Amino acid sequence: MSRCSWLRSQSRSAPRRFSLTAVTIAAVALAGCTPGTSSKVANTAPPSGGVVTDPAKLGNVTVHVLDYFTGGVDNSWMSQVVKQFQAKYPNIKVLDTTRPSVGVLLRRAIAQSRTHAGHMPDSLAELEERLNVSAQRGERTHLREEARLALEFPHDGADGRQAALALARDNFNVQRETEDIRLFARAVVVTRDPAALATLKEWLQHSHYEDIVVAQLLRSGQPS
Repeated sequence: MSRCSWLRSQSRSAPRRFSLTAVTIAAVALAGCTPGTSSKVANTAPPSGGVVTDPAKLGNVTVHVLDYFTGGVDNSWMSQVVKQFQAKYPNIKVLDTTRPSVGVLLRRAIAQSRTHAGHMPDSLAELEERLNVSAQRGERTHLREEARLALEFPHDGADGRQAALALARDNFNVQRETEDIRLFARAVVVTRDPAALATLKEWLQHSHYEDIVVAQLLRSGQPS
């Protein structure tokens, strides 16, 4: 039985509408896998025969779906899609593996740390491992989460604070939603870095951005 993986995007901007057509595309992609094998190594050799485009003619195959949505409407939606797809193509078995996103892991770690003070959150190790893998790949797609992680679980000393500021500044340079601006303000207050403070104040002045949380942070000099 063939085994191939299909990774569903975890982008926050991805539309939540999903039709059987999309799942069909994933199934058709399985035609590039060699039936009768279970190797996890990608087969880059050109197909020896014609390409099968009808999922019903693929034979008995398994689609592994890596799902980053972990509850609520999204789970019900995905379960319904899988149910309809398998009813249409009974020869294709869909295994849905739920994996929490980086954002979910971070929120869990923060909640656990506040509920059980002094206890290392269970999800923290998995979160750091995921971020390390992204860093090794040269990816910087979780700057917001990295910045908040560094602020919520700071390393001791000035180096740890400066590392948090660097992450918050890098994140601020690429996205400036409310949470990103607040994270930068928190990092500025924690480090008391005059250059970073000047950068933030200059942007606030020119953008005419107003946020009571940011204003309170800068007035009080204390992180929220």
